[in-house]
Amino acid sequence: MSTPQDVQTLIRKKNRLRLIMALFIMALYFGFALGYGPLNELFAEKMAGSLIPFGLVYFVGLIFSFVIIEMIYLKIAKQLDPKEDEVSHYAK
Repeated sequence: MSTPQDVQTLIRKKNRLRLIMALFIMALYFGFALGYGPLNELFAEKMAGSLIPFGLVYFVGLIFSFVIIEMIYLKIAKQLDPKEDEVSHYAK
């Protein structure tokens, strides 16, 4: 059984991972928000030979990247703590 110290270390690691992932997601999202400001011309440009603007492609890419980042987080978090039941004992 894990000790409370082990649980605290695990929680710190997961919180650090959450912060890194959140900062990465915020950077991607604010890049999209810049499309309505100084990068307006770039986001309004049509993709090579099509009628689809770059901003729409970026937005769809954001959605997919958010899902992929979440899946990466879940995989790493699961590797950090293969004994989830022991941690939930201390969370009660």
